[in-house]
Amino acid sequence: MILSFKRNGAAARLSAAPWRDRIRRYDLAERGSYVRYTTVQAFKGMEAPVVILTDVDQLQGERARSIFYTATTRPTERLYVLAEDVLADEMLDLVDRFEPEGDPDD
Repeated sequence: MILSFKRNGAAARLSAAPWRDRIRRYDLAERGSYVRYTTVQAFKGMEAPVVILTDVDQLQGERARSIFYTATTRPTERLYVLAEDVLADEMLDLVDRFEPEGDPDD
């Protein structure tokens, strides 16, 4: 699953072969072996084994941080974030502040 902060993010703009034939906008009703993409907001409450987060331009403000939190809690196995290097420290700081779910003794 490719998640973006933007409605017309990087995945939505892919038009060159072979990518245009391998990805599809996320739709619950549609099945197939395509890589799916949508916005973080549209995928809220759902999960995927692997999530690729794109179009992270900035993390200023409560709304951007909330969207980032939502994105980082969607994968069940792996998360990949494609962002500018200048955001790396800020992203790691935010992830460190997130409280883990489950048993506090784990």
